[in-house]
Amino acid sequence: MKKTVSWLALSVLVVACQKEVSFDQNEIKKVEWLIGNWETQTEFGVLSESWKKINDSTFSGKSHFINNTKDTVHHESIVLSEKNEKLMYQTIIKGENDDEPISFPLVSLTENTLVFENKNNEYPQKITYIKKSPTSIVALISGRQQGKESNEEFTLIKK
Repeated sequence: MKKTVSWLALSVLVVACQKEVSFDQNEIKKVEWLIGNWETQTEFGVLSESWKKINDSTFSGKSHFINNTKDTVHHESIVLSEKNEKLMYQTIIKGENDDEPISFPLVSLTENTLVFENKNNEYPQKITYIKKSPTSIVALISGRQQGKESNEEFTLIKK
């Protein structure tokens, strides 16, 4: 009886650990709701983000912020790719990090939420996308900035 309980406990532990360590294949298919053109108007200007499917393992994204005087003050190129069954969010922000990509590995995925994290990045350390409806998503960037917790939330509408 003790051997049966021990094997059962060990089996449950192994299965639980495997599920936490790796994600299912084709995770990128679960986030196809991200594909499209998204936009929000803020008091400072317009933030837009566009995503397209490049192939079965890669999405390409662009993010722009154009202020009220029509100047582009933020331009970002993003690649969301699945390699070895893991999703990676890589961003190149014009004028930052010598225009080299910054990687954010996936740390959490549910049907309507994606969370990427890079604790070594200056700011943000976490990037979250939440699907609110087929035509509305929330993009949240957060982390420590100048020694204080900070977060910025943008509700984007599909165009």
